[in-house]
Amino acid sequence: MNKRLIIALAIILTVAPFGVKASTLDVNKTVFILSDRKLSENAYIAGGQVTVSGAAEKDVVVAGGKVLLTAPVKGDVLILSGSADVLEGVDGDVRVMGGQVTITKPIKGDLVVVAGMVTVLPTASVGGDVIIMGGTVDLGGDVAGQLDVNGADVNLNATVHGPATVHARDIVRIGEGAKFNSSLSYSSPKEALVADGAQLGTEVTYTQGGSIRHKEIPTSGKGLLLMIAAILGALILVKFVGI
Repeated sequence: MNKRLIIALAIILTVAPFGVKASTLDVNKTVFILSDRKLSENAYIAGGQVTVSGAAEKDVVVAGGKVLLTAPVKGDVLILSGSADVLEGVDGDVRVMGGQVTITKPIKGDLVVVAGMVTVLPTASVGGDVIIMGGTVDLGGDVAGQLDVNGADVNLNATVHGPATVHARDIVRIGEGAKFNSSLSYSSPKEALVADGAQLGTEVTYTQGGSIRHKEIPTSGKGLLLMIAAILGALILVKFVGI
């Protein structure tokens, strides 16, 4: 059987609970969705290199080696990749598992990232909660909800309106642009390096320690199935396409 057909059938079977009849499916070693193409249904995409430049009306699920999202998404986004750059706004939630992840624009829902290197630029904002599990974490922008970070090297330079909890295996740095409007609780081997101008909020609690605690990633039933779909899609790509 043709390799692409095997991949397509496997992903279709995986995402069937969401109604593939009303979905867009793109599978190839390289996938480019140009700006003149509008994704009007849920989009499921798998490839070694994936670029999505067409605006999406619903959810976008991507499994790939390198993923670039350069168009706005009105639904949720789920990405499993080696590297992922979310370069446009998302109206729903964003969940990413990858090696290197960059967020640059507003997200109206929650942001959940599990990655080796996580960068949230000052141009980004999150309308819900933020959960990050990573190695090196650089957080800028604005967080409307709660913040929960588990990492090794954690750099905070964001405005956080809800309670913030940070666990760092190595070090916590709080930049001059950081502003905590609620409580801040953190643990690390040494107290945080706090720059002049940082605003630490109403209550700061420090606990000495360097272990990263287990954090259960919240997912709705839909989100969990989407995550399974992305993982299986990536495994199939590795097996049959060799990305």
